[in-house]
Amino acid sequence: MRVLSSGLTVLIMGVVCVSSMPVRASVTPQAMAVEGELLEFAWTYLKDRAARLTSRPAHGDRRGLTRVPVGAALRERLAADAAAIDRRRERLRAVNGGHRGSRVTVRDTKFRHEGDTVVTLYLTEVTELFFSRTGTSGPPGEAYGLNHRFAFHKAGGSWLIAETEPGLTPGGLAPDTYP
Repeated sequence: MRVLSSGLTVLIMGVVCVSSMPVRASVTPQAMAVEGELLEFAWTYLKDRAARLTSRPAHGDRRGLTRVPVGAALRERLAADAAAIDRRRERLRAVNGGHRGSRVTVRDTKFRHEGDTVVTLYLTEVTELFFSRTGTSGPPGEAYGLNHRFAFHKAGGSWLIAETEPGLTPGGLAPDTYP
């Protein structure tokens, strides 16, 4: 009888959890496919920033900061960011060994569609940066969470990141991936 009762409780709780999930009835399958593609772009962009800090880019790498297609104005800003991250990486390696790797996840995603050619994505980045050198009592790394806004535009049939805005506080301490 207890097993049946526990099983019934789990079943009822499962139904309550499922039924309380938000339903997005207005999103079409096409919009969901676009959202999946754009979320992948944003996640790849964030992983590329972290990888730039944790490993030296290949000699002659002309891709810039990210593999993801970006607009011309953003490309210029990201070139400056890439140079700043390179300087930060080398400075950290000289001082304390720097970072040996990273893990980037995204959560709390929200999309806003403006027609068929403009989409804004809001998300929270959670990045773990693993130290190259750790002592017996020291932490294995550091982590941060940062809100972002990405603006995507569709041009010539392909999506690109037109703008990205991390939620940094002016004059505040920024993560190493945003020197």
